[in-house]
Amino acid sequence: MASQKISRNDPAIIIDGKRISLKPERLDVHDDVKLDADNPRIRYLVKSHNLKNPSQDQLFGLLWEVSGVQSLMTKIRNNKGAIDPILVTQDDIVIEGNCRLACYRHLNKGKDGAHFKTIDVYRLPKITQLEIDILLSKYHVSGKISWRSYAQAGQIHKLKHDHNLKVEQITATTGIREKDVRDLLKTYEIMTGHVLPNSPGKKGLRKFSHIYEYVKNPDPDLVAYRKGTYNDKEFAKLVTDGKIKRGSDVRKFPDVLRDAQALKTLKRENDGGKKAFAMVVRAQEFATLEKAKLVMEGMNSSLIEVLKKDKREQGIVRDLYTKARELAGIAGIGLK
Repeated sequence: MASQKISRNDPAIIIDGKRISLKPERLDVHDDVKLDADNPRIRYLVKSHNLKNPSQDQLFGLLWEVSGVQSLMTKIRNNKGAIDPILVTQDDIVIEGNCRLACYRHLNKGKDGAHFKTIDVYRLPKITQLEIDILLSKYHVSGKISWRSYAQAGQIHKLKHDHNLKVEQITATTGIREKDVRDLLKTYEIMTGHVLPNSPGKKGLRKFSHIYEYVKNPDPDLVAYRKGTYNDKEFAKLVTDGKIKRGSDVRKFPDVLRDAQALKTLKRENDGGKKAFAMVVRAQEFATLEKAKLVMEGMNSSLIEVLKKDKREQGIVRDLYTKARELAGIAGIGLK
């Protein structure tokens, strides 16, 4: 189906100070426009499913796995169309709006399908791939419509490795701090190298926050651990094997590193890390005892005056003293 030219003043976008004119058109959602296999939102999924030259149907299936796409479809259906046109290249490939196109293709199969047979697009002139990737970064890495962190990390990785941009240049382009850029790059490498090959699809993508927390945690012992040649791979395996299940477990991992027995238990046991983390987690009772000590140390003069007169409060202090001596005796703790 030939595109329909729309007569109106051409809109434009600005990429690093350069004005890029856009041509408004309306295209058939199946025949005239193509989903992008290299779109950062689905690049992970393409790799994790080990797809080579995926078909449009396969890409549609992968996009349907992306969090929020079905909710977006509901909004488009209720609005009877997408608010903003999608962006396409001279070769009819979508560079911005793949999820919207997937929604249109799904809705085109429904009872109001005829309404979603075509979609409004803005066609870009011939621009470089670097300009396209910078545009996507400004839209979704530093812009108001943010991708999930794993897609941001993938786009940053592309800027560095496909376009040879330095970290400082990526910071200038995206507005993200240098440390955060480096952390996202490292996280992406661990995800693609060690997590997704062993835990493909959605299951693996859910581990992104675990790896990101591991990479950015400034604990000195964890910093030292990350310098080990095979330790990133080891940590990723602990995550994919289910031994480090929660984000809170990642934050406790430095405590495990400081306890040789706990670390050995974490590696050997098949209980989801329960025993290992229990070995380094402080019991709530001890935290309560410490809090009581701090309360007594910080007792102000007005409360002490109450204590001098109030028999009930005096009884509590006597009981605390008695119980503390009994507990110390049972545990073999010498008291002065």
